[in-house]
Amino acid sequence: MSTEIIFPLILAAVLLFVLLGTIRLLRSGQNVLVVAFFAFAVACVLFSTLYWITWDLIRGDARMPFAANEICEWACFLLLASTLRAAFGQGPSLQKAILPATLFAAANTALWIAWSGEWVQDILTGLSLGWLLCVLIACIIESEALSRAERIGLGCAAVLVIAAQAMTFIISVSPRAFEMIASVILFAVDTWLIVKTILSVKKSEQPQRGLCLSFAAFAWSEIAMYMSGGAVYLVMFTLSFFCYLLMLWAIRKEVTAA
Repeated sequence: MSTEIIFPLILAAVLLFVLLGTIRLLRSGQNVLVVAFFAFAVACVLFSTLYWITWDLIRGDARMPFAANEICEWACFLLLASTLRAAFGQGPSLQKAILPATLFAAANTALWIAWSGEWVQDILTGLSLGWLLCVLIACIIESEALSRAERIGLGCAAVLVIAAQAMTFIISVSPRAFEMIASVILFAVDTWLIVKTILSVKKSEQPQRGLCLSFAAFAWSEIAMYMSGGAVYLVMFTLSFFCYLLMLWAIRKEVTAA
């Protein structure tokens, strides 16, 4: 069985575990809106993954069409944004988050279009991901999940990743070097966010911080997968498994703290 099937199967198993765990949280009757939004988000990713597995088994050599898996991904991003807004009451002010989220989402969208040429689906993906990033950045600022220095460092890492990927189109000599630079940054930041999430959720003093960090780790892993291929993609794909488990853990902490 190929890795194109094995890794999605593992992800489907992880997602099913997370979905069942989230459904169990609904029985507590606490923070129902937060848990419900998250459950629907996980269900969307599960359906997308099952669609991908089915397509690979039936028509693995054919090009993946604009179809259900794309719509599920957009829904997941929007539902995760709604999860955060529900966790923060009416939601934090988005004023400080709009510009960085818009610029980063737009830069990613431009790269996707340059790689694939799929204007419509890439733009729609960028819009839905951009909204999640906007809400996420605002929640991180309000909860102080990351210090000002850490936010600046994360912003610099994002700029460096975009610049390195863009250079592969500009520099014809050794573009692989820039891809490796981007891959190292993507892996390092995602690992840092995962470790920081674990430490924050374990303390459980301010569950909203752990929630924001787990969502940040997920968002970064998704962006990393969109930017990667081959072995790097599989590494980032594997890290995403942990992100779903961390989000469930953070949601549980948020619910029990209510």
